[in-house]
Amino acid sequence: MPLLYAVGFVLALLVGVAGLALLLGLSVAAAALGAVATAVFTVVVVPLAVCRALLGVLRDDELGHLRVAPPDPTPPGRDPGYLGYYFGPAWHDYALATSRGAAEARARTVGRVGRTAPKGQSTLDWLGLLWHVPDELDSWGLLLGKIIVGGGVLGGLVGLVAGGLLAGVFLAVTMATYGLLLGALGALLLVICTVLRLFELGLLRLRRVTVECPSCHDRVAVPVYECPNCQELHRRLVPGSMGILARTCRCGEELPTLLGHGRSRLRAHCGRDSCRGVLPLGALTVPTLHVPLVAGEAAGKTVYTMAAIADLTHAPNGATGSIGFDFGDEPTRERFAEVSDALRNIAAVAPTLASAPLRAATFYLGSAPRKLVYLYDAAGESYQTSDGVSTLRFLGTTAGVLLIVDPFALAPVRTRLEDDGVPLPPHSVEPPSSVAARLTRALREQRALSAEKRIDVPVAVVLTKCDVLIGGGQVRHPYEGLHLAIDEPGTGVAFRFGAVEEWLQAAGEGGFVRDLRAHYRWIGYFAVSALDAFGTRDHPSARSGQPVRNDPPSAPLQWLLAASSGRPE
Repeated sequence: MPLLYAVGFVLALLVGVAGLALLLGLSVAAAALGAVATAVFTVVVVPLAVCRALLGVLRDDELGHLRVAPPDPTPPGRDPGYLGYYFGPAWHDYALATSRGAAEARARTVGRVGRTAPKGQSTLDWLGLLWHVPDELDSWGLLLGKIIVGGGVLGGLVGLVAGGLLAGVFLAVTMATYGLLLGALGALLLVICTVLRLFELGLLRLRRVTVECPSCHDRVAVPVYECPNCQELHRRLVPGSMGILARTCRCGEELPTLLGHGRSRLRAHCGRDSCRGVLPLGALTVPTLHVPLVAGEAAGKTVYTMAAIADLTHAPNGATGSIGFDFGDEPTRERFAEVSDALRNIAAVAPTLASAPLRAATFYLGSAPRKLVYLYDAAGESYQTSDGVSTLRFLGTTAGVLLIVDPFALAPVRTRLEDDGVPLPPHSVEPPSSVAARLTRALREQRALSAEKRIDVPVAVVLTKCDVLIGGGQVRHPYEGLHLAIDEPGTGVAFRFGAVEEWLQAAGEGGFVRDLRAHYRWIGYFAVSALDAFGTRDHPSARSGQPVRNDPPSAPLQWLLAASSGRPE
């Protein structure tokens, strides 16, 4: 009997051990299967969850996180335009996608977190449900089911950790790679913007194209451009963070960022906050020619300026022909419209007041090459003292001078005509030689030139009010009696220059003529009358009856245009 009991005990023990081993084997198998299944599931589900978050960001209708819209009101240093996507907003999308992807992955693995979590249960929730399965199966013993299912749950936890680590490494590498590519793309776009900007600046420098403010006379490095739709100002309309070839204004208008792409057609302003003067339309597209009118008070500078412009506008095919004239800005057009009718009655043209702010008249002149002309009609009082001349800032950019000579400012001429009883118009009493001497000193100081070196600025000496010289008296017109020689082929402008030069010498201005020769490389002489503003014609001389034709009022300007290009006629 004891042997029988012993055998039974051993058999029972063996059966128990075998059952326990089988139970443990099942538990281990469940653990292995759970670990592998959960790891694979996690490695697949986590990237899918992140991708879903990325797509959600891209499809998001709320764009506030991108911070692309300009603030309202626009602070100093920030233009009222929208930021380009790859110059900031892309990084905000990247940060939001990363945070949402992390929250989505965590919600899919360990539980719902915040508003970004998906609906439904996480992997950890499913493992919890698996642990309670034996409680709901009446056919299993509770302990037996717990041991087997516990292995699966334990393996699932291990697989969850392993799969999470693998998915985390994969996502970290993926997001880091995306960040590097995004940074490289942003850097490439910045390089493109820089290259475009340098190319435009280099082209302007090569062509010697600049723009100066007609109001404050400062050189404008970066004009301020006005949106044609909402009139807001853009301080730096260049390729950059708001767009490469174009930017979008706050109002939705697209503005080109390059001159060749249409920026030159926008209304431009001076870059100084204290000025904001209107710049010529189309500035920075052609070289400039800065021309001051130099003379004493009441010499007729304003009348000559408007007469020259009238001559250009009324020349045959002046706008599109060989002369090639067009107004540079609306203030010049409006000023000429106000004065043009008064030119038919010269006495009605108001003089330039010394207290009035000086704004240059601007217009395009020539066809090949075409230049933007700035004509500075400063009050004559500015040229009557050395201190007054030194305050004229535009002299620093002078490329040509219109030296206006009032014939009645010359004492011998004035005396002889008064003796003859010829009525004289309002005239200057400042000798042109004194005015020219002050101008020469100012130009030499600004250019740091020695007294021996001639000034490389062409000077057009313009003898005005020549209609009075035709009317009678002892003083003849420079071209009177020379009409046959002037009209002969081959005489050219040099013959006319010589005639005016000889007239000045005969009027006692030989020293003035010699000083000009000593100080300037190019000098031209012209005899004009504002009566020819709307067409040059022959005027019969009251002394001889012979026809006398003045130079067109625009001739000095056209000569300066040619001389500044290195080809004076």
